[in-house]
Order: sequence, then C-alpha cells, then structure tokens
Amino acid sequence: MASYLKIGRAVQQIDKWRLAVSKAATHRPFVKVFHVRKRSRRHMTFLYKGQRVAHLLSDGESRHVLKIESLLKTIEIFEQYPLWDLEQVIRLANEMGIQYPTDKMGEAYVMSTDLLCLELDPDTLKPRLVAYSCKPTKAIVVDSTHPISVRRTLQKLALEEEYWRRKGVPFNLITDFHVSRQAAKNLKWARSVAKFKNEFIMHEEEFIERFIDRWKLAPLSTIRENLFLTAERCKIDYSTAFSLFRWGIWTHQIAANLDKEIHVFRPLDPMGCG
Repeated sequence: MASYLKIGRAVQQIDKWRLAVSKAATHRPFVKVFHVRKRSRRHMTFLYKGQRVAHLLSDGESRHVLKIESLLKTIEIFEQYPLWDLEQVIRLANEMGIQYPTDKMGEAYVMSTDLLCLELDPDTLKPRLVAYSCKPTKAIVVDSTHPISVRRTLQKLALEEEYWRRKGVPFNLITDFHVSRQAAKNLKWARSVAKFKNEFIMHEEEFIERFIDRWKLAPLSTIRENLFLTAERCKIDYSTAFSLFRWGIWTHQIAANLDKEIHVFRPLDPMGCG
C-alpha cells in the first residue's frame, strides 16, 4: 500500500455502509441520487425484483436496469456497489501501475461498480454474481477529444475488472449500444403492468401461446387486430389481453423487435427485424 495514500475517510465510509446494510437486511447503494451534483441524468426507479427504489446515476444505467430486470435469469440487482475490500483494490492498483483515485488532499475515494447482479448461471442454473459497468461510448473511445480523461477511465475500468476477477465475479462493460433508447422506452411501457399482474396472470400461458400462433398466422395484421382475435379465443376482454400482451413483451415471451416502436395500430415486428 502506497504510503502517501490516506484511507481513513474511505474506511469510515465503507464501515458505515456495511453497518447500514446489515441493519436493513437489504441492499443500500453506496452513492445515492442526492449525493451527486448533476441530477439531470439521475433516476430513482422502483425494482420489482427486490421491492425497493434503485438509485441510478446515468441514462445508461437506467436503460440497462430496464433490460436486465426483465430477464428471467435476473434474481436481484445491487446498484452503486462499493469495492469494499479497500486493501485489496489498492494493492491491485499498485501491481497494475495505476494511480488509485484520490481527492486533492490525497484522501482515497471508494470506488464502486454501477450494477452488481445476482443471476442464474446459464450452464449450472445456480445463482452467481455478475458485475456491470455502464459507460457512454465517448468516455471509452481512445481518439476522444479528451484522451487523458479516456485513458484514466480505461485504467479505472481495468482496475475494477481485475478486482472482480480476483473474486471470481464475471465483469461486463455496458455501452450505449447494448440497450437503445427505443428498446428502453418499449420496456418501460411494458413493465408498468407488473404492478397489477395478479389481475391477469392466470391467463398468461394460454394467451401467450394463442397470441404467438395468431401472430405467425397473420404477421402483417396490426397488433390490435391480433389482440382482439386472441382475446375472443381466450374468452377474456380486450383490456386483459392488452395487459397480457405488454406482460409478454416485458418478460420476452413475445419475441418482438424492441428497437422499433411498438404501436397497436401497426404490425408487430419479430426480433431481429430492422
């Protein structure tokens, strides 16, 4: 550990966070929306998986949370998760020749990962942690107009990735290209039915099956037309069918192209169509 690095404040912050988490018996983000200066791109989003409000510090984080929460493999999301093993991360920085981030007085900052998710491993079907760092593309492009800032960002990403690798946690870099604004808009529109899913969920299996069959039979019909016919076959009203359709989009049981606007008076594009 470098002798010039002051860690007293960082240790206190981590201890305070760990105590708060243990008392609450649930996740507490290390950094919250009201802790940052610029709040125009900050979001407070209620998570159905976890039943709490998440503090998201960028549009990219917000869009990606919409996507990963909708996936069946996702169990829970922990945002703004600190790299709490301070001794290890500082030692790694020294090994990698990277200056650990500090303020002007030499006080160490506590680094954090944007999203740490508990997911089902696709191979073993056992829970595992997966770390995600969300960055705008311009922040990591080497030929940026701010090359020094980009290099520093890449250094901290490398340090973050190595920290999680040493702990056996997969690390993923997420950029603007992973979830488009239109996809996020569609998912946000679809997920709003989750809060009253108990009113229609008993019809889920039959509706999804019949709607997909009807969609394959008449792919150029509008969503509204296919919904009316599916509702008739399932003996439910249109409102229930519409809610089930949105639920099917949110849960990815209806494999729609999320990068195009979903409009009931237009045909539904299948996944993979441009």
